[in-house]
Amino acid sequence: MQFFTTNTGAVNPTVKAVITGNGNVGIGTTNPTAPLEVAANTTGNASVIFNTGYGPGTNGGWVMNRQARGTPLAPSAVQSGDQISVYGARGYGATGFSTTSRASMRAVASENWSDTSQGAYLAFDTTTNGSAGYAERMRIDQNGNVGIGTTTPTQRLDLGGGNISMGYERKTNSCSGSNITCSVSCSAGKQVLGGGCDVQTTDGSIWPQNNSPNATGWNCFFGGSYTSATVKAYEICANIN
Repeated sequence: MQFFTTNTGAVNPTVKAVITGNGNVGIGTTNPTAPLEVAANTTGNASVIFNTGYGPGTNGGWVMNRQARGTPLAPSAVQSGDQISVYGARGYGATGFSTTSRASMRAVASENWSDTSQGAYLAFDTTTNGSAGYAERMRIDQNGNVGIGTTTPTQRLDLGGGNISMGYERKTNSCSGSNITCSVSCSAGKQVLGGGCDVQTTDGSIWPQNNSPNATGWNCFFGGSYTSATVKAYEICANIN
């Protein structure tokens, strides 16, 4: 079944929507490959679908996906590991669209479901450059723990190997003399989180008498006299917004 309309300023109608023999509905395409496929041959915003809600309340426009095992006439409970919903992205390569998502967010059952036990987690997948295989990169599990690089987070934030950069730096400054203030400053744009004073070796009577932050870093005042000591003031700085 085909549906025709006539564009503004034209005289001949063209196909705008179809229902194929297998029940697929196509809007903007005559060959839909899914139960509903929307296509737009435009530049800029392509295939935008608005879901608008009005009136009081907090619901707004919903996109709600549901999943069950069994059949439409005899549905049954989802089981642990079943994907309940997937938001995925597929692009066109050299000869066709990718057959699976290359970046996606998946809602997955974390247990066998009943009417009172319905645990679920969110998984986030991406594909590295030069590859055509996606992998899970982050998970928010059924307990609210977030795992990056691990699928079994045991803490509120669990990093499964690798490094994390939050703009931290460790600054040091070596000083020598008697009754001096040894200071160290953070790089531009960073704030001091903490610091301290360190005497590597001693020659005579040496001790830090004051240990405190200043506007941009850390101060250490040393009293006493020495001739062969390495005295350092150090601090930890970070980007804090």
